[in-house]
Amino acid sequence: EESTSAPGTPPLIVMGDKIAPKPHLTAFLKDLRTENAMLDPEEAIMYAVCRDSNEVALTLKDHLDNVKMVLIGPGLIGNGVTVARMLGSKAHIVMVVDPGVNPLGPDPETYTKIQHNLEELGVVIVLAKDATNSFFQPLIHEYVLSGMAAGADFGDMTPEERAAMIDKRLEAVNS
Repeated sequence: EESTSAPGTPPLIVMGDKIAPKPHLTAFLKDLRTENAMLDPEEAIMYAVCRDSNEVALTLKDHLDNVKMVLIGPGLIGNGVTVARMLGSKAHIVMVVDPGVNPLGPDPETYTKIQHNLEELGVVIVLAKDATNSFFQPLIHEYVLSGMAAGADFGDMTPEERAAMIDKRLEAVNS
């Protein structure tokens, strides 16, 4: 089923991160500006910046029908993995991981296990160094502009199929 915003309300992206001149945030906001420039002002994609995990949860609760995507970044105060697990079925989650700031686990084995569990929930995980314009653009199109319901398509896919689908989209954007 398609997710729809309440009539007359624009789509919302919740960013759980600290606003700082970080490359992943710069790339994301640049893509948002590019998309918004092509939309009518009343359809523009809005975003809310939440510094900690409680704010992310409250914003999602208050604007559930309009939230199309949650971006969890390395600057989020609180446990980003827990936030991703809790919200995975309610919104599209993209998690930006900086191994030096917010690693998924204390050791490679735990890291791999947590990554696999999150991917099974449909969470898209990207290393901060790979979170570029070409990474974000297809996600904004798919999750925000197309109105794809959270959990759609991904539920029947293996993590490998999801990775292949995202790689295919990235190749399409880069070609």
